[in-house]
Amino acid sequence: MPAIITDRFRIHNSEQFSEAFSEASGNTFYLGIGRPQPFATSTRADGRTNNEGTDAAPITPADNVNAQAYPFDDLLAAKKVTSTDVTFVVPRRNWTTGTTYDIYRHDYGDRLTGTSTAATANSGASTLHDASFYVLTTERNVYKCLDNDNNTASTVEPTGTSPSILTTADGYKWKYMYTLSASQQANFLSTDFMAVETNSTVSSAAVDGAINIVKIKTAGSGGTDGTHTGIAMRGDGSNGTVSVTVTSGAVTAVTVTNAGTGYTFAT
Repeated sequence: MPAIITDRFRIHNSEQFSEAFSEASGNTFYLGIGRPQPFATSTRADGRTNNEGTDAAPITPADNVNAQAYPFDDLLAAKKVTSTDVTFVVPRRNWTTGTTYDIYRHDYGDRLTGTSTAATANSGASTLHDASFYVLTTERNVYKCLDNDNNTASTVEPTGTSPSILTTADGYKWKYMYTLSASQQANFLSTDFMAVETNSTVSSAAVDGAINIVKIKTAGSGGTDGTHTGIAMRGDGSNGTVSVTVTSGAVTAVTVTNAGTGYTFAT
């Protein structure tokens, strides 16, 4: 049967690697610099040649014991890497006006009900890791996108650090996650990556299994027009309620009035 290496397994490996820098009897790591000579075709003492490419396009080293010895021959200096030199990072995604961001979904890649088609993000991503569902703002705050106003462009930059859901004027709903500290910006913010962490205020305010966003899959017909309140969520959690708006017999809006707890699914 098909098998995959899951994201959870990859995260576990990265956590184990990070712990190696702080363990009392762990490994010692160094970051070295070297290679004072240009990349070119070199001649060995026995007359054989090594094609190393060029400075503009060096060849990819082979993954073997022999190739692992070469960097030591060219090493000029090395710095010990300590636990303060290491952090978890994610791809950097700056908030940019006019961009349509993906929404956070836990089921990207699942087969849609009754079909063989996998659920994908608006960007086409088939995994949450590849989806553009979070942003870094000019205030160096990080937000998660919960709703993108039916796949429209974001034009209002989210601001603030409240743990409550933030609705901006462009119809987007955001969740504040954390703020990059000055040291994180100095040490771990690059063009491609940014530090990731857990904000204690946000995590303590989170409710396990709460449902904050409801998407309309089929609007239906023949319903009673109006706004119907206190509608219970049907699922494996408890106390979730919504307000349902019906126009011309079809459901046009569903607003969560009580997010509930303990849900892994609900309708």
